[in-house]
Amino acid sequence: MKSNLLFGAVIFWVFNSPFLLAQRSVELGFWGGSSFYLGDLAPDYPPPDIWSAAYGLSGTFGINRFVYFRLQGIHGSIRGADSFTHNASRDWSFDAGLTELAMKVIYHPLGKGRRSVAGLFRKRQFSPYVFWGMGATWLHARKLPPMLGEVHPEENTDLFLMNLPMGAGLRADVFRRLSLSLEAGWRMCFSDHLDGVHELGRANTNDWYVLTGIGISYILRAEVDRKY
Repeated sequence: MKSNLLFGAVIFWVFNSPFLLAQRSVELGFWGGSSFYLGDLAPDYPPPDIWSAAYGLSGTFGINRFVYFRLQGIHGSIRGADSFTHNASRDWSFDAGLTELAMKVIYHPLGKGRRSVAGLFRKRQFSPYVFWGMGATWLHARKLPPMLGEVHPEENTDLFLMNLPMGAGLRADVFRRLSLSLEAGWRMCFSDHLDGVHELGRANTNDWYVLTGIGISYILRAEVDRKY
């Protein structure tokens, strides 16, 4: 609950900040997709049945046609179990709600202005991009050790982790003030404790989680009016 309130407060501040109006390009966006985790309780290639829904809001600030900064908050969940791996007899499982707040640098190597030299809007323009940045993740995890109710009780854990988001996407300009993006990103968490399996698992390998989805951005100002 506290992480959700913090997430909402930060997004409200950004969308109402003078900083937003000072940028050359400003976009507000909604993101929806899926989340899954990579660790001791997940197979190397997680099947769709362990993916979970995720959603978020973002504010994107363009410096030029190549470089953008994006502040984004995402809420979702991750889960895993020994039944998905080769250690089914160990019988550990977990699920966790997560909230992420991150600042990303987005680089469009083929970036173009949204208007031509003649001043006409370029319809259906595609632009691949990569991103990286710094973020924070709040997790409320429910861990189910084997023999629940006999020897090991259910464990509930709150975790705060720093993460490094990195990934790639493809942006498509649909209308003068609307764009769509398809994106996949990995989060390096510097921790092997997302799933609660540390000493019993691969203690020298950190856990990761992955977010994939589609974003819709509404362009508020500048980029629709200027030629870069």
